[in-house]
Amino acid sequence: MKQLLTIFLSLCFILPMKADTPKKTEKVYPFNYGKMEDNVYTNPFFGIRLPVPDNWNVQNNSQIEYVISKGKDVVQFEDELLNESVKNIDINSMTLLMLSKFEMGAPVAFNPNITLMAEDVSMSTGIRKGSDYLFHVKNGLQKSNLQMTCTPEEDPVTISGQTFYRLTCERAESDIKLIYYTTISKRYAVSFVAACNTDEEEQELKSIINSITFSR
Repeated sequence: MKQLLTIFLSLCFILPMKADTPKKTEKVYPFNYGKMEDNVYTNPFFGIRLPVPDNWNVQNNSQIEYVISKGKDVVQFEDELLNESVKNIDINSMTLLMLSKFEMGAPVAFNPNITLMAEDVSMSTGIRKGSDYLFHVKNGLQKSNLQMTCTPEEDPVTISGQTFYRLTCERAESDIKLIYYTTISKRYAVSFVAACNTDEEEQELKSIINSITFSR
């Protein structure tokens, strides 16, 4: 299942008009369209607005493709069919935003980062909320060579009126922690994946995620 890779069509809206008023069509965007302007990331499809700290780095498409290709080379699953599926998934199109505290390749022990991803789950009718999606993420990670211990948080959090469920995953052999925030929006699983190494980094990443706003 593609849900395991959360480490995602265009819609036209015709405005209702009064009689004798010419019909008007809103400008539409694909779900993976987003832009950076004045250190703010916006995605009109999901109505997302996320301020990016001034000193943080936003990865371009080539850098995202490089990171994902390396991940595909490293991560292995117990199921060989799943491994084959992973190689063929266009994860680049599912990745909406990737940002890090330091530049890629900076001489630091660990580079805290956040990835925003979205995946169409309209055919997976059993996925109705973020926790349903994260159930599959948890199972997949625990059956991979990453040796992750994953703990779902029962209580959701509300960010700008949107309900997110969380999953915290840690590697026994390192201090690296992944924290997933997932909500279901327009039949997409929208996930923030925060990677950190210390409690201070975790709080900084949470602060960035909590600054997101959703337009109605």
